[in-house]
Amino acid sequence: MDNVAGKFIMITGAARGIGLGLARTAAEKGANLILVDRDEEALETAKRACQEKTDDVKSVVMDITNVQEMRNSVDQVMMDTERIDVLINNAGIMQTKHFFEIEEKDWDRVLSVNLKGLFFLSQAVGKHMITRRQGSIIHVSSIASRFPRPLAMHYGASKAAVLSLTKSMAEFFGEYGVRVNAVCPGPMETEMLQAIGRDRASLFGGSAEKAILDYVGPIPLKRVGQPRDVAEAALFLASDHAAYITGQALNVCGGVQMV
Repeated sequence: MDNVAGKFIMITGAARGIGLGLARTAAEKGANLILVDRDEEALETAKRACQEKTDDVKSVVMDITNVQEMRNSVDQVMMDTERIDVLINNAGIMQTKHFFEIEEKDWDRVLSVNLKGLFFLSQAVGKHMITRRQGSIIHVSSIASRFPRPLAMHYGASKAAVLSLTKSMAEFFGEYGVRVNAVCPGPMETEMLQAIGRDRASLFGGSAEKAILDYVGPIPLKRVGQPRDVAEAALFLASDHAAYITGQALNVCGGVQMV
């Protein structure tokens, strides 16, 4: 039996992309799910898909950048479930934009979702984990945290900051038996990758399809990753199999970065 079976797992950005892959995979492994997204319609579709695999699936429409709304939602979840064993901070946005064209609103939006929301949700859920002296928090960062991103500097900065938080939170939570780790996906077959292709085509010309091929060309495994690739790595870190692992960031990138 999988080590996440029976655990209550909260996943943000669960309506599509990597988040939906996380939700589907966790459902197959017998986890109890708390799916979070601000897109109510897409979230309900994701919920129905997961209910085909596991019985206990809750959906929470939440804007993680609205801190008070988010805290109220977490309190309600705790009243309903009494515990959250695993928090997977997956919600994130990406924007391809020239350095001199990034505006204040762009910076604020990317940092608000990718960093602020992640921090304050971890704070809200983490206090309950501390009480129980157990739990696992997984941040979905990005391979962009490891490399220069001249056409997405605000995105790269946000994801690098996520790794800093991972280390600091792991140190803080360690004495309470709560582990904090991260996964760093490379290019994945998601709507976000399609948006990157369109943005790069707009900047450099040519088709979005060619832009994506150029973008993923350096991958040694010569394929784009799938959301399930990230899900399996994240759920391993969330499981009891990883009981002595904390403060780590696992690349899931097809070998774009090697040890």
